[in-house]
Amino acid sequence: MKYRVGIIADLHLDDRNTGRHKNYYANCCDICNQITDMITREGITHLIFLGDLFGNTQHIVKKQSSRVHFTEHFAKWNMLTNGNVYSVAGNHDRGAYATDFDLLCASGLVKHPKELLLDETCFHFIDYGEDTRAIQVRPDSYNVALMHAHLTIEGQTDYIRIQGGTPLSELVNLAGCGLVVCGHIHNPSGHYMQTRIANQAVSLYYPGNPTRPRKEPDLWDEASMLVIECADDGSICDRAVKFDLKPIDELFFEVDKNGVEVADDGTQVNVEVLGQILQNLQNYQLVVDGGYKEQLERFGAMDVEAKEMALRYIEKAASSDSDNGNPNN
Repeated sequence: MKYRVGIIADLHLDDRNTGRHKNYYANCCDICNQITDMITREGITHLIFLGDLFGNTQHIVKKQSSRVHFTEHFAKWNMLTNGNVYSVAGNHDRGAYATDFDLLCASGLVKHPKELLLDETCFHFIDYGEDTRAIQVRPDSYNVALMHAHLTIEGQTDYIRIQGGTPLSELVNLAGCGLVVCGHIHNPSGHYMQTRIANQAVSLYYPGNPTRPRKEPDLWDEASMLVIECADDGSICDRAVKFDLKPIDELFFEVDKNGVEVADDGTQVNVEVLGQILQNLQNYQLVVDGGYKEQLERFGAMDVEAKEMALRYIEKAASSDSDNGNPNN
């Protein structure tokens, strides 16, 4: 074997519980551990991400301890692949200020090239917003475009609930690429979809987002690492290696008919009210040290019932984090 490349879509690593998650941080840690196991089990020599490494609603994780823990995973993946960890830049990887993606690139834990040539295969890295950027297609190589974009093929990408997108057949800059592997769209395609660019055949594949940042209608129950392998004789083959995703009811709170989340013990949580309380606390935390619980105790000008509800919910979340080994407590 000359090389074995593993390609993974949006991770959205974060330590904030959003989108009805019970413990999104623990879920992200589980996916990171699975990636480590995949690299070892599949003999991955090069690991490539398709953008949006960090953040669900933000471009950085909230707590320094979480950032350190996630960074340790990237360090381990570099050790297992001999420093061959790469990524496209997604829309969450860029911001007005330095992002966690910038930090990983600056530290050398993630490489962000324009292309990567591995023997008979050329991988072209096309960042979010660069869909039409010219690339140097190599006629003697198998060309793979790695992108973070919403690409469509008439009659085949109808499963994507987001409206709009760019028809892949119109991206003439990709003519000559045999395969486009794309992040940004979280729902996995499950198979290669076919179209033509300038009368040349091309396949499109969405590996899917394994962390599932929010509970959505028709939430997907699978996501994959796409493995592309070049044998010693130069032949190229690929396969999808699935993540072991947890059941949806283990990851998310249920919602009753009034849109109120229901915890495992039957307690109803008005997420809109609680979210506003925690947002106020987050703003308050800019000038006062301490976690949410400490700040709630200091807040005098707050409805007593609302404060007690928030304290009960935070204590429950802290207990859940402790059960899952969250070091941020």
